[in-house]
Amino acid sequence: MAPMMLVLEAAAFWPVWLWWAGRIGADPDAAWSLVALITAVALAWRGPSTQPHLPWTAAAMVALYGASFWFATPIFRAAVVVTAIGITLARRPGVIGLCIVALPLTASLQFVAGFPMRLAASSIAARLLALTGAAVQAEGTGLRWSGGIVEVDVPCSGIRMLWTGLYLALTAACIFHTGWRKTAGIVAAAVTAVVLGNALRTAALFYLEAGLLPVPVYAAHALHVGAGLAVFAGIAGTTLLCARS
Repeated sequence: MAPMMLVLEAAAFWPVWLWWAGRIGADPDAAWSLVALITAVALAWRGPSTQPHLPWTAAAMVALYGASFWFATPIFRAAVVVTAIGITLARRPGVIGLCIVALPLTASLQFVAGFPMRLAASSIAARLLALTGAAVQAEGTGLRWSGGIVEVDVPCSGIRMLWTGLYLALTAACIFHTGWRKTAGIVAAAVTAVVLGNALRTAALFYLEAGLLPVPVYAAHALHVGAGLAVFAGIAGTTLLCARS
């Protein structure tokens, strides 16, 4: 029954697909989020079947989608749609979560969470640097030292790392067939690891950005990339450890 329901939902939700295509057309990077949807479809058939409740649940989501035209923004309607798709694929939190993070939300996340994450990065990084004896204080989204201020720029807010961490956490939840409570714990651990990891990356790169560690341009780029990869390796390890425990 699930394949038939998916076809019917795809037809009923056609306005959302047009909106989705428009978002990707305006921001090609948003197309990467479709990886989460592909992953959800690929992993949906793993685990116990939930089809006995499918028609009623799917019908309720379609009704909510129809009603949302009266009060909701396009992105909320899209969230209803991907939740319905996730429920149809498999009523499991990992699959539904992957469908939700498949939405082209990077720009919206940057608008909503970018500034708070930059504040967190500067505040935590200042404390980490203080442990090394550095006279550094957090000042807004920057790190103040005797030679000036090093800003945590928008690209360094960690939003992309946050999305990737959520994707990894929900994929792990699908693979290990975790329930709602365990999945929530995995997601919380991933988000915490991202916030702390981004602050650690900010602290590690402070001396480079402040000009206290003079290196060639190519080496500076390599250090930036290397720090990001090392931090994300730690985030991935923490997430998978939580999923397996």
